[in-house]
Amino acid sequence: MPVFTRQVAADVLGWVGLNRAVSRGDGLLEVNPVVGVRHQALERVVADLLGERFHDYIPPTVSVHLGYVMPEGRYRPWLFGGDVPVGDVAAEMVGAIVAYSLPFMDDHASLSAVVESMSDGRSGIAEQLAFRRPVGYLLLGEPGRAHKEGGPLLPGSGNAKILLLSGSAGSPQRSRSGLPMPAS
Repeated sequence: MPVFTRQVAADVLGWVGLNRAVSRGDGLLEVNPVVGVRHQALERVVADLLGERFHDYIPPTVSVHLGYVMPEGRYRPWLFGGDVPVGDVAAEMVGAIVAYSLPFMDDHASLSAVVESMSDGRSGIAEQLAFRRPVGYLLLGEPGRAHKEGGPLLPGSGNAKILLLSGSAGSPQRSRSGLPMPAS
């Protein structure tokens, strides 16, 4: 999937991905744009906690198919290869991306807006949000809510699980990001 990014705010990238479906059975190419934002500080912490290498732009922290932020509020693919000239379809799709993805990006340019979007289910992939949401609350300085919202365990790569210690006594070992790590 081709991905395009733009700086929206300090440590926040606007994100557009172009999903493609080629096995439609009708010979048409379906492109369904996804709009999102990536909060880099949150993603650095998630990568650190999961023991994964930080990626510069994948995945978006929150995302949604473009059609859901358009006035119709529904899935909206663009079909290439039919009766409408390819250039016309591309121009319409690009116009929609510009008109609707940029406001989405601007509306999600702060950590609090990203966390609110993750918490109300408006955008994102549930499995990814399950462990990004508690990290977001920790970064907002709300460790109790992080623990309550996300539960004590974060799913990780493979079967790895990481315990968020949001108020434990003593001096827990800290990750590179400065967040407490589980005791061994």
